[in-house]
Amino acid sequence: MHNQYPLDKSLSSIFDPQTPSPPPMTPPYTELPDRNVNFHFAPLLNGKIGDIELETIDGKRFLVHRKILEAETVFFHIYYGFVPVWRLNAASSSSSSSDRNLSNDIVPSIHQSPSTTFRNSSLDNRVSISTNQSFQNLRSLPKIIAQTLSSRSSISQNSISENYNNVNINCSNNNENIEENSLPPPLPPKDIITSPTPTNSPYTWIVPENSNVLLAFLSLIYPKGIITKNSEDLLNPLEITSKVIKTSLGYQSSKALNISRDKLNYWIKEFPIEIYSLACFFKFKDLIKLSSIQALKINFKNWSEENKLLMGKKSLNDLLNLQSIRLNGLINILNIPPQINDEDFNEHFKYCHNKIEFENAWFKMIEIVKIHLNPDSDLLELLEIDLREFGQCGNCLVLLGKNIQRCLLQAKELPTSL
Repeated sequence: MHNQYPLDKSLSSIFDPQTPSPPPMTPPYTELPDRNVNFHFAPLLNGKIGDIELETIDGKRFLVHRKILEAETVFFHIYYGFVPVWRLNAASSSSSSSDRNLSNDIVPSIHQSPSTTFRNSSLDNRVSISTNQSFQNLRSLPKIIAQTLSSRSSISQNSISENYNNVNINCSNNNENIEENSLPPPLPPKDIITSPTPTNSPYTWIVPENSNVLLAFLSLIYPKGIITKNSEDLLNPLEITSKVIKTSLGYQSSKALNISRDKLNYWIKEFPIEIYSLACFFKFKDLIKLSSIQALKINFKNWSEENKLLMGKKSLNDLLNLQSIRLNGLINILNIPPQINDEDFNEHFKYCHNKIEFENAWFKMIEIVKIHLNPDSDLLELLEIDLREFGQCGNCLVLLGKNIQRCLLQAKELPTSL
């Protein structure tokens, strides 16, 4: 009985939402091998070329594999992992179609009066506008506004320039000695690329790195043997390593970051201040501790202004405080006179005829050590002495050795790192 009245489905299309069907999936760069493009670097992975193009700031083009970028960087994993593929493939086509429809659908309606637009467009034409065209027109709105503002500004500039020329002509007729006004200031420079920027195609990017830095970064995330035999071969000099660390943090690649950060240990003894400043800038706590041990011996006068700015005011003051603590501690240790804690040595030292020579030789040795004293010193300079100055008394030489031992043990208790 319930089927005797058939359902009327004539209005179902009005109420049911229409979901746009995705365009057919086409793999990117299907015609790439036949393109007349000179890539700076295009490695082969399992016999296949890459499908993502990266263009550096120095104009070099890299063709890399999307699979590697997604697996080794969080940046590209998020971009290509959470954006539907059909939207990526339709991005370039939709942008080009919106530009073509811009002149036909939107631009004339701005410059037309309401009466002409009413005569030229009928009610049927307004009703037949699809939702896709309305969205495309909405996306083109910033371009329309920019074109309108630029046209108005050009008109105003032309009128101002005409008035300015008329004034100059009148002034030149009255006074021929009036100097010409200076030229207008130059245009501001173009925006500098500071982050990866996609182009019209979602598979082509402009990256802020140069070719050397990008190649060194790719050598760390690609498997060994594809770019270099060893992953650290391209991390030379120190400037390249520091830029690769910055790139690894930008793309959030833990593999590249660990390798490049470990490479900094290689330069700690050769460039202690530079490594300390980089460790402070990137907040590598373990590297700050290691590099501060070697940075103690560098005088503040030998620090470059670039390193001072890079490490920051707090880290700079921390290292200076460490140097002053050690230097003052070493001076205080050396200022302590020779100590005699044994009763036998005390009795001997009272009646020894070598007492005055011993004390004079001790203070002379201390003054020589203070002249070349550095904050990183362990007072091992006390071992480089001439024992002949302390006389031939055996007990006095034993007393000398015990006081030197005391100084060395106290120097070890001073802090050596941050």
